[in-house]
Amino acid sequence: MNFIIESTSNNKKVNLRWRSLYLWFLMLLVIGFLVVNIFDLQIVNGEENLIRARNISHKEDIIRAPRGVIYDINGKVLAKNIPAYSVYVVPEELDETESHKDEEEAIIKDLANILGENDEKLYQTYLINTYDKDGKRTDKAKITLSNDISYDQYIDILLEQENFPGVYTLETPRRSYPYGDSISHILGYISDINEKEVEDTGLDQNANIGKEGVEKSFDSILRGKDGKSVQTRDIFKDTTQEYISESPASGDNIVLTIDIDWQKKLDELLERRIDQVDAFAGAAVIMETDTGDVKAIVNYPTYDNNLFARGISADEFAKLNNDESTPLVNRAIAVQLPVGSTFKPMVAAAALQENVINQYTTFESGCVELPLYRLCEADNAYLGTMTVVEGLGRSSNVFFCKTGLAMTEKANGIRTLIKYTDQFGIGKLTGIDLPGEQAGTMASPELKQKLQKEPWYLADICNTVIGQGLITATPIQMVTMIGAVGNGGSVYKPNLVERVEDQSSRVVDVVEPQEVRKVSVSKSNFDLIKKGMRYAVNGDYGSAWLLRGVPGEPYAKTGSADATEYRNGRKVDGAHSWATGGFTYDGKEYSFVVHMQEGGRGWQSVPVMADFIRWLYR
Repeated sequence: MNFIIESTSNNKKVNLRWRSLYLWFLMLLVIGFLVVNIFDLQIVNGEENLIRARNISHKEDIIRAPRGVIYDINGKVLAKNIPAYSVYVVPEELDETESHKDEEEAIIKDLANILGENDEKLYQTYLINTYDKDGKRTDKAKITLSNDISYDQYIDILLEQENFPGVYTLETPRRSYPYGDSISHILGYISDINEKEVEDTGLDQNANIGKEGVEKSFDSILRGKDGKSVQTRDIFKDTTQEYISESPASGDNIVLTIDIDWQKKLDELLERRIDQVDAFAGAAVIMETDTGDVKAIVNYPTYDNNLFARGISADEFAKLNNDESTPLVNRAIAVQLPVGSTFKPMVAAAALQENVINQYTTFESGCVELPLYRLCEADNAYLGTMTVVEGLGRSSNVFFCKTGLAMTEKANGIRTLIKYTDQFGIGKLTGIDLPGEQAGTMASPELKQKLQKEPWYLADICNTVIGQGLITATPIQMVTMIGAVGNGGSVYKPNLVERVEDQSSRVVDVVEPQEVRKVSVSKSNFDLIKKGMRYAVNGDYGSAWLLRGVPGEPYAKTGSADATEYRNGRKVDGAHSWATGGFTYDGKEYSFVVHMQEGGRGWQSVPVMADFIRWLYR
């Protein structure tokens, strides 16, 4: 058949017959080539190629991405990576060898001999991490025995690898925390991933992951993305080829709002003061009032996160875990205790805004008598007739009890007070980017009924307004509360991160201040409350008189919360000491809280900040 196409432009006729034959011929050539090659591969050289394929091994390894560095606000390194060798055990692979407990013990103890460690202690470390108290396997995919072995030990274990099934060594960076226990509760640490974390993150079972603090909250930013390398070995040719199939991406660096010099000094002063007054434990926080940027958070007692970074032993962990003062707990965000008279600025704010009292309202000191309830001033003192400024400055229980009774009569009492404490954040999480924060409680008729199975009495309002009873809060909540007093009503989320940078120091993200609530109290009323807190420093019989003469125009409110606690089965009666307030430095205003559990009267906490501010100005 001939295909003829007529061209309308020049009336020429084109014959397509030969072009069609060329196309068919080309297709036949390609098919023939493929058939010949397949025949050669499978029939002629099939056996040789099969043997070769079986003798080419492919091994895929993970290339760990360098973890991001953590800096303080001035660029000082708080967490970094250092070269190190580690040894770890994969318990499931020990099972695959059908090892019994005695064989398992033999492997770990032989390993201890190479590491120069006590074999029984290393075995106990392994058991505690591998099995629960009922002898069942925990969810840990691997158990790191040490992240700090020497190069010689690393080589010795490699040479004996066949005798150590399920035991692996790694040449990998180890996390190091130069400032140790002074900042452990903020930074946290990284450690072995468990099975749930493997499922949640998609990481491999040999990865490390942030467990506490900033290391946990910002793990995905710091961790980066691991890469992959593929190693191919041809046994026939005795050659090995390795190539990177996926390059690792380094984690980003994080710059905190923390000033490590402030952190270390506040930590030193709090520890010294707790020892002086024989308090049980404590915490302190300093925060920039107008932004929520946290400059320092300290806890006492504390712990050294380098223990976890290098691989904590069973003895070391048991010592921390069994300490009744709970050094592993971040007290600044997690311990909920009555706050005493530091609650009074919020009561004053509510009463002033609701016109229950004003700057000229006076109440006389003495005692308040109610059914089955009698309230007097501390030490049964008589403070005379006082305004709200003097009531705050002298921390008068009677003034605020009478204020609470007036609120009950004129402004729906506890319900109105709760409206304002909700705005301040009492009984609410602050949202700080640290794991383990607790919300505390705000007193209410419902809470009393739930906990004590009793109705709300008139006496309960008096107990509430002086910060006793069912009110509990954390130090971080109290510093955000006093920050709102200082800045005129803005409640900020406490912020720990200033910015995120990549490995080239290019800014990836900047964290802006986050106002979470606005307290509906006028500036003039907040100014009046601050005036009362300055009276506590400079006025006659002021409760924070130990700040008198300190630079920075400090203002403060102290609190003593009577409390009975039970620890290890024994009853402990005491008072929790609190001091809150603010000061100025270098053109900025800062809020602070100091808390000492069983530290005595509120004034006992004041020297911590008095010494700190003097040091700062020096």
